[in-house]
Amino acid sequence: MFRKIRKVKNELSPERTREILHKAARGVLSLHGDDGYPYGLPLNYVYDEENQSLYFHGTKTGYKIDCIEKDPKACFTVILEDGLADDGWSKITSSVVAYGLVEEIEDQEFARAAMINLAKKYYPNMELVDENMAAGFKNTKMLAFHISYMTGKKVNER
Repeated sequence: MFRKIRKVKNELSPERTREILHKAARGVLSLHGDDGYPYGLPLNYVYDEENQSLYFHGTKTGYKIDCIEKDPKACFTVILEDGLADDGWSKITSSVVAYGLVEEIEDQEFARAAMINLAKKYYPNMELVDENMAAGFKNTKMLAFHISYMTGKKVNER
């Protein structure tokens, strides 16, 4: 159903793949858009390793929500720069490509917890997390991307 990485020498271990999902700041969610075109959008997210899910938020209506309601199948990609190679100029990057289904988190208690974890990833302290929650939770839709399959890859640009 899902394709494996062609260059096995570049494939990352499952542990390193999960580590990248924890460390990367943002990813690109790709959805089935209008007229058969893909729709990719950069998102902040948080990785829940225990549930093999990514959580992100959005407004209650909009193009992203329309696409998900039409077809919940999605792809999520993150890229992490690992620094320079020994030559001092070419970059080494690691990436994760995950496939799965996106759905709204209906359970409001779970949605609140997911949003708090998302905010904790990006805000430097709990005071700002609390401010963010007070200001935005009621107007926010929390979404879960349930990972069905993922691969990790390391590439030296040279």
